[in-house]
Amino acid sequence: SSPRTIPEDVYRRHMERARDTGNYFLFFRCYMDIMSHDATIVLQSLLNLGQHKNKDGWILCTVEYLKKDARFERDAQTRILAELEGLGIIEWSKFGVPPRRHVRIDIVRIEQLLDKFQSTGNPVE
Repeated sequence: SSPRTIPEDVYRRHMERARDTGNYFLFFRCYMDIMSHDATIVLQSLLNLGQHKNKDGWILCTVEYLKKDARFERDAQTRILAELEGLGIIEWSKFGVPPRRHVRIDIVRIEQLLDKFQSTGNPVE
């Protein structure tokens, strides 16, 4: 069967409805050139959350938050955060009372990896 074509006004209403929920984020496809799809989703979720970072750049990033926002369970989060840490994109630590996971994003490192991929086709040093 052929793809279903919908009227422009239906498409526009759908996009406005999705946007108006406030429950979305931009998806920068170029990140998939330097990391896995899952890491791309988590990083972009963290970047959106980053507007709430503390004065030292740490972002509260609980298991519950990433489960709700990015739809990853604890084990997957551990794997994905290890990938981002291995690339030098994030560092993480537990602190506070009770201790909770926080991450800090290195935007300069993301830029370095993107530049390297753009010039060589390979982001890994």
